[in-house]
Amino acid sequence: MSLNIFLSVIYGKQRNGFISFSHNDFVIGTQLVEPSYISLYSALLYHKLIQQVPVNIQFVTTVNPIVMQSVGLEYHKISPKLYFGYDKIKIENSYILIAKPEKALIDGLY
Repeated sequence: MSLNIFLSVIYGKQRNGFISFSHNDFVIGTQLVEPSYISLYSALLYHKLIQQVPVNIQFVTTVNPIVMQSVGLEYHKISPKLYFGYDKIKIENSYILIAKPEKALIDGLY
């Protein structure tokens, strides 16, 4: 079962206007809650700076924190002043926003 179908079953509805044809959890997670970007341990793993795989994909956002434990996504709130230091990377026919290595460390300290 794809993540977007699973989300609609678990949470009863998909986000208004949100359709994803991707099976990539990074793509879906980046676009599910906006604004958000992949950071913390997930970004460090993506940049091959750590080998330990986090339990959930970790994002930072300027809205209230959200944990979707059942689908493996967690969003941590940061100040809008700290919402910078990420790259937009094309994956499949979409994109992800992911923190630069230095910014992932700073987000972890915040």
